[in-house]
Amino acid sequence: NNETVSVGELTVLFANDEFAFPRPPIEIPVTMIESGDTLSFRLIVIHLKASGGDENLQRRRAACVALKDYVDQQVAEGVESKWMIAGDFNDEIDDPPQWNAFNYILDDPQNWIFLTEPLAGNNYYASYPTSRSLIDHLLVTRDLRDEYSTGETETLRLGDEFPNYPQYISDHRPVASYFPAGVNAVLEEGYQAEEPLFSIWPVPANASVTISINSAVTRQGRL
Repeated sequence: NNETVSVGELTVLFANDEFAFPRPPIEIPVTMIESGDTLSFRLIVIHLKASGGDENLQRRRAACVALKDYVDQQVAEGVESKWMIAGDFNDEIDDPPQWNAFNYILDDPQNWIFLTEPLAGNNYYASYPTSRSLIDHLLVTRDLRDEYSTGETETLRLGDEFPNYPQYISDHRPVASYFPAGVNAVLEEGYQAEEPLFSIWPVPANASVTISINSAVTRQGRL
């Protein structure tokens, strides 16, 4: 719905860094407007190197360092303070430090938050059912985390409703975060949204990304 969501020009990042990024990330400015309120942020969509082994782990670590440093610099220069990195990270957040691809990010919890972290270690929320692992994540900077506030994140188990989903759609399940727009005012009136307020599809991304907002309830305040 381009009356609610608008995206700016797509930028390809790290196109020459094939070690860290066998598939170059894309950066997209996103603006969401709901009930007169506006939320703008930058979205980076990624698909990091897959499979086990020390070299592939080092490639994912190099990607995390490059992404964090890039965004931190953009924030420091005042380009934008609200960022989301979404997609197939191909690793689990709760791995022990010696095997964890995300140490560089996890060591800065004041400025970076995985919205998917509360789901880590729970096989029910696995985004890659074949290995029963959560390897698709939504990572945000502090200012976008403030907008998330009381929001929720979940893995959408579409295969439960569509048995042929893994064969015809994807071997990954999508991950959705719900960004409440004035949700406290809504709940005080006894209403609650039954659908995600904000979701990204597909995860991992292909050539394009769809961002959707549910407008089924009346919301006030900030997105």
